[in-house]
Amino acid sequence: MKPILTLVLCCVLQCACYAQTISNGNFNSGTASWGCNPETNPESVYGGSGSNTVAEVDAVAGLCQTINGLTVGALYRISFLCSRRTSCGPTFQSMNVTVGSASKSISRNGTAFSLVTEFIDFVPTATVHTLTFSGTTTETCNLLVDNIQITLSSGLPVELSSFTASCSAGGALLKWITESETRSNYFTMEASTDGSSWSEVGKVDAQFSSQTRTIYAYQADYFVNGINYYRLRLTDMDGTEEILSVVSLICEDNQVLIYPNPTSGILYVNASVDEFAGVFDSSGRKVTEHLSVLNEDRFEVDLSGFAAGFYYLHVGDEKYKVVKE
Repeated sequence: MKPILTLVLCCVLQCACYAQTISNGNFNSGTASWGCNPETNPESVYGGSGSNTVAEVDAVAGLCQTINGLTVGALYRISFLCSRRTSCGPTFQSMNVTVGSASKSISRNGTAFSLVTEFIDFVPTATVHTLTFSGTTTETCNLLVDNIQITLSSGLPVELSSFTASCSAGGALLKWITESETRSNYFTMEASTDGSSWSEVGKVDAQFSSQTRTIYAYQADYFVNGINYYRLRLTDMDGTEEILSVVSLICEDNQVLIYPNPTSGILYVNASVDEFAGVFDSSGRKVTEHLSVLNEDRFEVDLSGFAAGFYYLHVGDEKYKVVKE
């Protein structure tokens, strides 16, 4: 594990903001505030007996709305009433409900008109997400929804104010700031080249309980040419995990990147092949100048045959300290 830089700077007695709302969730204002070609009518149009307004979600009529003011990493629940349409349509009716990365399939099969509560839980990865209801049957007579609400199920143990990634000689420097921490156990840093498949690159102990601003930094060796994604995951004391934030990073072509560092063998170097001057030991003796070219701006050096310890890789006028495990 890399050295951890943790600085307590100042007391910030703040509370996290969990403001969020769904506009016109009961459809009393018709289709106002809703997109995706919404359709609303009294229950009696769809097989019910009352004048209460509901929305239909079918092959052509959907529902979508942007939810603002979410807290990244907190747990939210969206609840709503749902019934099968009985005045027309197939016996089996279904739809998908999505928000952020969470998705849930809802269906009714041959049931009478009855508005029964359904819900979907999700953890935001951004402060804004779109809630979408979309029909999955081909008929234009399908499920009905009403009284859509959002509630905070549990607050986040950590109030995160920033998470950033920047290019460095050894890979990517990840920094994050917490304003307060409650029941926090440790942070896990993860990396990806496509934003979907993630690999753990390190862990850092959290504060457990703190009402002061804390700054963390971690040197991540994981880095490839092109775009890189990094995300910060929190594990609290009861084992609950939340993804706090995701960032992306692209470095300039002239940025020298060496990874993994420490290494048990192969070092990958993002730099001009022509500028490589060799690897030197701590006494200044050149131990190798052999490399394998991957492309004109990337090569690898094999240190698997060398003893464990510190070495210096020379590129151009600079030398970079590497560790052989």
